[in-house]
Amino acid sequence: MDKPTKQGPADLGLRVPGTDEYKRADEALEAIRKAEEADPELKRKDQKRNADLQAAYNRFCGRNPSEAGRQEDLLRDARKYAESYLAEASSPEGRRKITRQIWNEFIPKHPNREAFRLEFARLHTAIWDEGYLSAGEHSNYTEFGMAATAAKSDRTGRKRGPETDYKTAARVAEIVERVAPDGDWKSKLDDVLMALDEANTLDNPIPTPRTWKPKHGYRDWYAAVASDTAARGRHMAIEAIKHHLKRAKEQPTQTIL
Repeated sequence: MDKPTKQGPADLGLRVPGTDEYKRADEALEAIRKAEEADPELKRKDQKRNADLQAAYNRFCGRNPSEAGRQEDLLRDARKYAESYLAEASSPEGRRKITRQIWNEFIPKHPNREAFRLEFARLHTAIWDEGYLSAGEHSNYTEFGMAATAAKSDRTGRKRGPETDYKTAARVAEIVERVAPDGDWKSKLDDVLMALDEANTLDNPIPTPRTWKPKHGYRDWYAAVASDTAARGRHMAIEAIKHHLKRAKEQPTQTIL
């Protein structure tokens, strides 16, 4: 019986220094590097394309490939739908309203709606941070969705100290003032919640109440009014914001904006 042949690096598809394949690969990488140095926009587009592919891959993880593919088809159609409203997308508030319209009117009528599994913040990110409509391609929109969701998941169960709580309260108060300068924020609750989600970043989070996700399934602020139990969620959101506004008034000198 012949002894099994031991595989070398080349048999495994690895580059072997000194070989012609190694030299050609190095030459190709060097050509790419020089092209990117000559045209920084080319490097940015490559990075953007890789980021879009990674975001799509993340949505496929743990899901049936067929269903995940149908969800991607829905997202592509949603971006086309949003593109028809670009004249109204010049501000964060305008983009939030378009996403809300997609959430409330477009998705329920889409043939792939049963495959849709994203919460509102991730839908917003998928529309405005990927593809043609993304930052650098069309608008100056800033990412917020998936990183913010991950940050909130990582913080579940942690005890917040007074400083963090006052900081969050101050940011909530600032956003409420910006969205509803007349003080009637309850009538603009949807816009306030969407603004909170947009401002929620990994470096500067605005976490939802800690019981929302494990007890009610609300993964972000807007989810409270977008769920099947919107009446209950609306009440919970109002109470949470009222709490933050009260805390912001209690310690105005300790807040950090």
